[in-house]
Amino acid sequence: MPDPPRVAIIGASGIGRHHANWHDAVGSQVVAFVGTTPERCHETTKLLEQTFGYQGKSYTSVDEMLQRARPDIVDICSPNFTHYHAASRALDAGCHVLCEKPLVWDDNLSAQQMIDQAMHLKRLAGRSGRHFGMCSQLVALLPQYDQLLPGTKTPRHFQALMETSGTPRRSGREVWVDMGSHPISLVIARYPSARLDPATVKVHFEEREAKVAFDIISDDDRCACEITVSDLSGPPLRRCFGFDHHCVDLSGKPGEDGYYRAVLDGAGGETVGPDPMHLLIQQFTRVVAGDEQKPLVSAETALQNLQIQLEVAGHD
Repeated sequence: MPDPPRVAIIGASGIGRHHANWHDAVGSQVVAFVGTTPERCHETTKLLEQTFGYQGKSYTSVDEMLQRARPDIVDICSPNFTHYHAASRALDAGCHVLCEKPLVWDDNLSAQQMIDQAMHLKRLAGRSGRHFGMCSQLVALLPQYDQLLPGTKTPRHFQALMETSGTPRRSGREVWVDMGSHPISLVIARYPSARLDPATVKVHFEEREAKVAFDIISDDDRCACEITVSDLSGPPLRRCFGFDHHCVDLSGKPGEDGYYRAVLDGAGGETVGPDPMHLLIQQFTRVVAGDEQKPLVSAETALQNLQIQLEVAGHD
């Protein structure tokens, strides 16, 4: 693989714009992106030029981009229902893949069909020898959390509040699909073999909010989880999480170098560290370079995350 790695973004006008910026910040070469129409591609090109001096090309076809741009890493930030096709095409082309959460999701498919898609991507990555990671970046904040609130690695309780803003108004279930992967990833990081206890699931979906509770089991350990994800009309937005009732508020602020910083504020004080997406992309780049073994959220963990998210949602 050349140094620096060549990166392509699928869906660069929304969150993908920030992904592209972080790839550039860690020293990768963003060579291409895929958009929906020539008009949108033109607009996105100007946006990326303003953001970090983008000099790559744009495409409206994933296959054409893979053939012409020949990226080393493909970062998928397009709508959920496109993740499976984009990831499978990129892996077939020999690319390493970083995919936004959830790993796959298509309401036209059954839960088993989505699990089958996720398993296929996991197997495809394994057969091709490519790395596959999912962007559930809050996991990158756990060392910062542990520095602020050192405690047990096998907690008995987890709670989280994740507020976001979206247009148009979404149902509680839709917000769960969008945001549920984040808190689940934090639980799995503490309990890598976590599985859901179906008898404990309690779900309350309202307009723009989902309140869920469930236990996860890992060997002889059990952790009770309480999670609320909400879709608000706009800022201010609150995000907090914690283990064994030791919670921190997550916010952010610009750093002196122009890049965003993550701020954790709890009873142990306040710590400031790199943006979690910056950390996740930086770590994935090191994995691709052979400097680390596996992504923060690997294909195996992403599949485990999806299974829990589907079971909580009650998707048949």
